[in-house]
Amino acid sequence: MRVWVERIDSGLDDMNMVIDYYILKKVVDGILSRLDHGNLNDILGSENPTSELLAEWLAGRISEELGKNYRVARVEVCETPDFCAVYEP
Repeated sequence: MRVWVERIDSGLDDMNMVIDYYILKKVVDGILSRLDHGNLNDILGSENPTSELLAEWLAGRISEELGKNYRVARVEVCETPDFCAVYEP
């Protein structure tokens, strides 16, 4: 599985970045570690844990962890190199 996260903003911060990749990676890796060896049915609260549902769930968790100063624009979850689901909050 591959996860791609995009964030958009109308400007750059005082370090000329939209977000520090270290911060984003730390947040995303922490959330993904909760999924490792977990039961997606239980984690996502669904009997049909699709990639689309996972992308939506990830967008919500990432947004919560980053806080109101950051807006997640898109989360892409790929089950294979050719098949991906995209969620844009």
